[in-house]
Amino acid sequence: MGSIEPNIGAPTYNRAKRRELLKVLQRRRSILLNSKLIADKSYQQLSQEEFTELQEGKCTEAERQAGFNKVRKILGELFFIDTKINEITVDLSNKYKKQNARKTTSNKDARP
Repeated sequence: MGSIEPNIGAPTYNRAKRRELLKVLQRRRSILLNSKLIADKSYQQLSQEEFTELQEGKCTEAERQAGFNKVRKILGELFFIDTKINEITVDLSNKYKKQNARKTTSNKDARP
């Protein structure tokens, strides 16, 4: 499965498709979080100068720079996935709240 790219202007999905998309995104998120690449890389011990070089792509160690670029790409994808998961979860919960509100109001209007 390749990276999931944002689709601006994407069509809205019905609840069943959103639930399925949510499952796919959660699986992908789990795979990325448990990847060895993220687990093996620690950038907390770098100096500010070294980190800036990596961000700008000016690191002299090609392997280190390539690893940093991969991790940055994975973290970008994780950010997108987390955002999409949150949007779907909120949207689905709002749908259920609206449905439950309709059910409770219809019971109040019932005649004895």
